[in-house]
Order: sequence, then structure tokens, then C-alpha cells
Amino acid sequence: MAERCFRGGAVIMFYRIDDIPPGCSPDVKSILARRTLGALLAQYCGITVLPAIQVDDFGKPFFPSRHDIHFSLSHCESAVMAAVDSAPVGCDIEDIQSPPFAELLAVALSPEESRAVESSTAPGETFTALWTRKESAVKRSGNIPDDPRQWPSDDPFTQTGQTLRYVFSISVSSPGEH
Repeated sequence: MAERCFRGGAVIMFYRIDDIPPGCSPDVKSILARRTLGALLAQYCGITVLPAIQVDDFGKPFFPSRHDIHFSLSHCESAVMAAVDSAPVGCDIEDIQSPPFAELLAVALSPEESRAVESSTAPGETFTALWTRKESAVKRSGNIPDDPRQWPSDDPFTQTGQTLRYVFSISVSSPGEH
């Protein structure tokens, strides 16, 4: 699945999600996520060879030879995801979690977010959506507080989608945030 997102009438952010076979190792998932990134760059940017990737001091990957292209990668058991933008971007994809996950609520979500999960008619989807929103927002910013309960889930520049198996979120920079 490849999508284009628009901001101010211009296409500036693209993302792609590719399903993967079950049982892939984390290393294989990372390779497949980079392959998905390469497909996005070829399709929308005309870049046919994936540029070298480095990571900054906070673990955020970047292209040292292409400061005009920002990207984010993610994977779960079911799929890999890549997002590309002209400004900082973050993405996260997670398989829908099944209750019970009371321990996760206490360490990953704020009290308000935990109440939203507990009162939801679809707690697995609600928890997973909140988590992907938090993860994509901190991946975009590159600033990852130690306590995930402090990570934002209500960022207005974060969009969330869902399939039957997974939830994904993409966090783009606000206008003027570069």
C-alpha cells in the first residue's frame, strides 16, 4: 500500500506499507523496511540507489548525503513501513495488541490514556493506536523522553490508520518546524 499525503496543496510526504511473511527475524524485517524505503524513493523521488544511512546520537536514521530527504522506518510481525518527507517525519506500525495488558498501561500510557483504553469497546485497537501515535511523534522529533507516559499521543500532526491486523501512525512536522 503506497499513499501520498498533501500539505498546503503540495505533495511532500509519502508512505508505504508492505506485508511480510510470518516468522521473519528482526534483521530480515529491517532489511525489508529498507527495501520499502528504496521503493518509495524510486517511485516518488527518482532515486534508484538507496543512499547510505547513518544514525544520529539519539538513534534517528538519516541520509548524510541528502539532507533534503527525511525518513522513518518501522516494522511489526505483519508488515514493514517507511515514510519520506522534506521535513522531519516519524512512523510506527504495530500489530493490534490483545488484552490483557494492564502492566503495559501502567508503564506506557498516561492515566488519561489508560482510562481511554479501559473504557474502549475495542481496547486492543485503542491501546495500539495510542502507542503508535506516541512512537511516531517521538521518532519525528528525535527527542525521546525516558518515560513513555510523557510521550505525546495527541499531536495534531499525527495521522493514524488501521487494518484488521495492525495500526500505523505517521507524524509530520508542523508548518515551519524544520
